[in-house]
Amino acid sequence: MQTTLADVAREAGVSKMTASRALSGKGYASANAKAKVEAAADRLGYRPNPMVRSLMSGVRQRRVEQRGQLLWIDSYPSEDRTPWALLEMLEGAKIRADHLGYLLTLERLDGLVDCSQRALSRRWVNRGVSGVIVGPLLKSGTRLDLPWSDFAFSTLGRSLAEPLLHSAMFHYPHAMRRLLVEAAAGGAQRIGYAHLPELDARAEESALMVMEHYCLRAGIDPALACPSYDNWERENWRQWVKRFQPDLVIGDNVNICDWLRDAGFQIPEDLQFFTLSRRDRSDEIMGIRFPYRDLGSAAVDLVAAQVERNERGIPKRPKTLMLEGDWVSPHFG
Repeated sequence: MQTTLADVAREAGVSKMTASRALSGKGYASANAKAKVEAAADRLGYRPNPMVRSLMSGVRQRRVEQRGQLLWIDSYPSEDRTPWALLEMLEGAKIRADHLGYLLTLERLDGLVDCSQRALSRRWVNRGVSGVIVGPLLKSGTRLDLPWSDFAFSTLGRSLAEPLLHSAMFHYPHAMRRLLVEAAAGGAQRIGYAHLPELDARAEESALMVMEHYCLRAGIDPALACPSYDNWERENWRQWVKRFQPDLVIGDNVNICDWLRDAGFQIPEDLQFFTLSRRDRSDEIMGIRFPYRDLGSAAVDLVAAQVERNERGIPKRPKTLMLEGDWVSPHFG
């Protein structure tokens, strides 16, 4: 006969509720009771029934559907100044939140700067907020003063410097490797990577590190092959191409293709161009298209899972969920 939770409680000399709390980590159980229950479970060989756990998760989710609310914190001053990619993430988050029974509302960061943690916590609790998603911030390295201990949190990318939260981000190392593989398959031998430091910081320099590793293995100077293009004019692009003489350029921004054309280069006659941020199927540029809506959805899942487990505050071991992108070519996309 299979050992039940009631058997464990009886063996440990505690109530069934206390045994449940001790084993699940949800709700309060004293350290002494927890030790007794865990020892009893080990002696009896108790393993929780996954079907029961799944059923109870469904019950808890139905409760959430009646009252759940999540916040999305946006640091951009208005919707017309918000990048298209972030709007896609927000749309994906709204769809996923609605599917899980949450109401997702937008909160502008500039409306929170004068509020204390206590005031914010009281305001959000009164509104029925259980979780908060910190969207990609206008400036990487930002630190926020929020009521971290009172709610479940997640974030997108690494624009938030502190604290470290559960986060969802794109798998930039895999994306860069795929671009390099496709470039080599097409015969490219001198590959350059134009990158913006601000975007590097959001991706923890992961794409840049993959590219620099490639350069070192190929005997190419990474400092020459991987220029930072912040505030570059057309003459800067001309000088770099003249010095490095790439046959293919990878850009972290699809606009770089237009800037190279503006500097007098024909794409792809003079230079091939791949991008880490391909937008849609109508775009003729080859590269990686990331699922921005899926990223927003993933951030909601991270928060909803914490709410379901009754977890709040800064996690002891933050998790990062990394989403793969798709290689898209005009010939096959």
